[in-house]
Amino acid sequence: RHFVEATGYITDGERTGSGIWISTLEKEPSPSYYGSQRIEKRVKLPGFSWRNPAFSHGESHPVVGISWNDAQQFCIWLTDREAGAGRVPAGYLYRLPTEAQWEFAATTGGKPDPENADEFAWFRSNSGGSPHPVGTKRANAWGLHDMQGNAWEWVLDWYGRYPGGSVMDYEGPASANMPREIIRPHRSKRGG
Repeated sequence: RHFVEATGYITDGERTGSGIWISTLEKEPSPSYYGSQRIEKRVKLPGFSWRNPAFSHGESHPVVGISWNDAQQFCIWLTDREAGAGRVPAGYLYRLPTEAQWEFAATTGGKPDPENADEFAWFRSNSGGSPHPVGTKRANAWGLHDMQGNAWEWVLDWYGRYPGGSVMDYEGPASANMPREIIRPHRSKRGG
């Protein structure tokens, strides 16, 4: 909110009216032995944005309904603001983490998820279907809140397969130029 108010920036969703995506669980007939099953479907709600996200939200809720480009513009603004105030060393900047960096932070270096996810994250079975104020669940072992669950978080790289073997500081594809048999090109998100 402060970024938008300070700069007059208009988010992609506000500019285009494209809306936000929400996930729903629906029963669908299945050809399997077990009959119908509940599957997740993503539904786009046109006209909604971070200002009007289709559910109750306040100042302490995560920002939803912004694009990857919106997040990038925020990072540029934050870097300029903090560097101008002398709070960022020369050559440093704010940016989204890579998918691998996000995963490392969320799993505190690769340790398995906690046994009691209810203590650490808001997710489908305990959230009522909408995001909750940040920092209301326990932090992970590194003191980070809301890494898993609550709201989807943009990461820097494009979606792509991880390479095999051991890799240090892996960064995913820098562009959408990846094999089309995987999935349509898109930016990666984590958490959710």
